[in-house]
Amino acid sequence: MELNKIFDAISYFKSSAPVDVEGLALALQLKVDRQNLSNEICGIIKKKDDKYLIIVNQNHPLTRQRFTIAHEIGHFVYHRSKIGDGIVDNALYRQVPYNGIINYEINARDEQSANNFAANLLMPEHLIESIKNEYNGYDINKLAEKLNVSIQAIKIRLDNLNLSSKILSS
Repeated sequence: MELNKIFDAISYFKSSAPVDVEGLALALQLKVDRQNLSNEICGIIKKKDDKYLIIVNQNHPLTRQRFTIAHEIGHFVYHRSKIGDGIVDNALYRQVPYNGIINYEINARDEQSANNFAANLLMPEHLIESIKNEYNGYDINKLAEKLNVSIQAIKIRLDNLNLSSKILSS
């Protein structure tokens, strides 16, 4: 899939909250499969028969599953040539060996860029601003609810946008 088509799909799916991350995966021809993984594993992306497969830990909360899918899409977008036999990410979204999969091509900077991609995808600044205007301020609970992300994720995102000082007290 051409890069401009990938970014067109991303733009389309980022237009409303909550971002339909599984719809985006489907649009990018990525299959998402939920499996019973060990608790320290969040997700895996691997190539299978010239297609890409994202495996998500079905035991994790839905908000974490959504972030994991977005993170793995980030690897697909930015690190596709490095995926090889697969990338396995732990709860800190750092690569770990799992079932014989270890990818020495992926480094900490690649993992950070996949995290940034996931945060930008699930919590785009324009949607944060729209929700803020709807609720007259940065209500952390409403933002998390409307964007379908964890409180922790939205707090980190607001901090990265230099907006954490504007969070409304509950």
